[in-house]
Amino acid sequence: MVVNIPVRLVRADGQLIALDVTTLTLDVDRNINPHAVPYGGSARWAFDLNLSKAVILLEGYVVDSPDAIDVTAGQAAYSGIYFAKTTGSYTNAISDMDWIDHYVTLYTASRLTTDTINTNNPYITITNSADTSFKIYFSKSNTTQGLIGSDYHVSMVDASGNMRTTAQIVEYLHDLINLNTGSTVLGAHFLATKTTTTVTINQLVNGKAGNTFTPIFEGNARVGPYIEMFLGGSDTDITQSMSAGDKVMSLYATLNNSVDKDNLDWTSAGAPKQVADYITGIQIPFNSTYNADGEKYKAMNFFMPTGANMLATDKDISKAEPASSIILDPDADDDFSFIKGTITKATFVQIGGEPIYQFNIQFLPIDTII
Repeated sequence: MVVNIPVRLVRADGQLIALDVTTLTLDVDRNINPHAVPYGGSARWAFDLNLSKAVILLEGYVVDSPDAIDVTAGQAAYSGIYFAKTTGSYTNAISDMDWIDHYVTLYTASRLTTDTINTNNPYITITNSADTSFKIYFSKSNTTQGLIGSDYHVSMVDASGNMRTTAQIVEYLHDLINLNTGSTVLGAHFLATKTTTTVTINQLVNGKAGNTFTPIFEGNARVGPYIEMFLGGSDTDITQSMSAGDKVMSLYATLNNSVDKDNLDWTSAGAPKQVADYITGIQIPFNSTYNADGEKYKAMNFFMPTGANMLATDKDISKAEPASSIILDPDADDDFSFIKGTITKATFVQIGGEPIYQFNIQFLPIDTII
């Protein structure tokens, strides 16, 4: 039985556009021109400057999507707080020094008042997918975590002025985030896991709305723990519940006037607003026996490593990423879960007035588009 190829176009904002492809053509032109040697009996020579041209051709049909939307699809965003590292104005970079050690060097426990939150308390802000923010203060308290008044807190110093260990602070923060009782409801929005030095926080709601550019370390302190902001949140493909006409109209409009994220304003966190619709890549799955985990096949994505420093091992089939891979950064040069590039030509043909469109799309792999 012939099954359509589930290709996905990658937008600059991380959104995915699903295409049911019936015919896939991967074309490579090495751009080698042989020349016969005069008086050489037609012996030929050529320069191979590794100037290959690549074209990907997609043919298929656009039809109505099912009315029912798979609300379990997509991915939840995740973040990490690494207390074994520091970053901030004092370090001027990421340092491998423990944050608590740095804090003790710069400040004393007397800056903090027992069971009171004031301007000297450093804090972390985390924001959920509904754009609701929560502040978690580092405090002086014998209560390991919970609420001081209406403020969430984690004890960094006990009431006698003794600094907590990194492992203790990690444990307290982990427990606080997972609580969902009484007034402590962070566990209704986030799920935390931990090691001895790191707290990883996941959004509970799937979708790119969870990429909130938090956690952020704030407050009256010059250094904070190293933080990776929420990333990896992705929606179901944006064609869910669309008619064939909706899909074609959306893609046709995008291709006629695309918005690239590089032309947008940037937030104070240094991340682009998520409204760019420029087609910046493509995910094409294939069945691999080499990467199969006990089964006959495993679905992997085509990739195209380019660059002067690429070795033969960089192009090995073992480098392929699973077809279910999350695209963290659509502009990344080292993400092998998709092929960077854009659509240069697309033709849509409606068939006999029916809600079915035939398409022919030409996609060119390109590393950098200006």
